[in-house]
Amino acid sequence: MTREMPSGAFRGRQARGPSFQAVLVAFVSLVILFLWLNFVLTQEIESVGREIQVETEELRTLERQNQALLRQISVNGSERSLAQRAKSLGYRPAVPLYLSIDEPIIGPTDGVLAREDFFASLTAEERRVQQSDPLWALLGLQFGGAKESPAP
Repeated sequence: MTREMPSGAFRGRQARGPSFQAVLVAFVSLVILFLWLNFVLTQEIESVGREIQVETEELRTLERQNQALLRQISVNGSERSLAQRAKSLGYRPAVPLYLSIDEPIIGPTDGVLAREDFFASLTAEERRVQQSDPLWALLGLQFGGAKESPAP
């Protein structure tokens, strides 16, 4: 006589799932893993924070040195300081040189008349040079515009 076990007895055990102990071990393992990761990240944050503090202090030191150098440059580059150093080296102020001219440099106040008078006073040779020389062109612009000189 063979005894057969009811098939429902094995199926009931398989359908129940993992045991309470296995679930508890998995949960405790996950909590320990998360706590360890939290500790590692906290240590990393502290390390980065210390580096930031050190770099900030170094930056402040460099800024103070920069301000001191700018102050020293301002003092050494001041007119008073440069004048004292020039005198100590034997330099003296230059004597102004005045030139006497027969005609006034500035013509009439009306810019158009001044420009026309200027160009009219030029000789044919000066007009030719004026057209090819950029300095003359700049002088023409200074007298009121970009109008070309009259043709000779």
